[in-house]
Amino acid sequence: MNRCQWCGKNSSSYGMVVLTIKENQPSQSICEDCYSRYMADILGVEDYKDYEKEATFTDCDGIEHCFQIKKENSSNRYLLGSSRVYWGR
Repeated sequence: MNRCQWCGKNSSSYGMVVLTIKENQPSQSICEDCYSRYMADILGVEDYKDYEKEATFTDCDGIEHCFQIKKENSSNRYLLGSSRVYWGR
């Protein structure tokens, strides 16, 4: 069993996510529930059941990046994830 570094919950190693938030900082081992909440906050998703399927963000160079947001069922839990759809102009 592994313990989540955010909430302290015990979980199997299969149910853990290794997350590095900032370069040159140590990775953290967190449970899927904490990861889902983190991704929802990052992506601006307020309702896990009713959410936008795509999100577009503009970087500091003015380039748009479109991400497809999806739920993934893993270990009887839903995870929010994203994948890049395109780089815009």
